[in-house]
This record gives sequence, structure tokens and C-alpha cells, in this order.
Amino acid sequence: MDTCESISPDMLAILAALFAVITSNNIDPAKLNVIGNFIVAVGSEMLTIAAQESNIQSKKDDEERKNLIAEQIELLQKEIDLLQKKLNTI
Repeated sequence: MDTCESISPDMLAILAALFAVITSNNIDPAKLNVIGNFIVAVGSEMLTIAAQESNIQSKKDDEERKNLIAEQIELLQKEIDLLQKKLNTI
């Protein structure tokens, strides 16, 4: 979605307003209310999906960081052990 990333927040708000005004012409208020609520519901579900995907990715990133740190600690411990052996032989 390169287009979404290239549109400024102000332009996006203007486009949303224009879309709402243009599509609302000649629609009775009851139907407009149903359509508006449907669009809000779709947007809400999309935000819920995005939040959960972000949460899952964050947990994966945290786990990868923990694994990387554990590997680094293991390597450091091996280096310490080697240095200990060298000191013991002196």
C-alpha cells in the first residue's frame, strides 16, 4: 500500500470528507445511518485485526530478542571459560 504511505494526513482527511459528502447525496437519512454504521463497524474490525497482528509481532520480536541475548550470554560464558583455562595454566 504505497499509496497510503504517500498521502499526507491532511489530504487523507479531505478525501474522507469529500467521499462522505459525495456518496451521501440523495440517500435518505435512515439508509445513510445504516451505511455509516456499517463503515464504522468495518473500520473497527480492521483496527482490531491490526492491533492483534501488531501484538503478535511484538511478542515474536521479544522472543527473538530473548533468544539472541541468550546466545550472546552463552558465547560470553564460553569466552570466560576459555580465559579461565588460560589463567589456570599460567
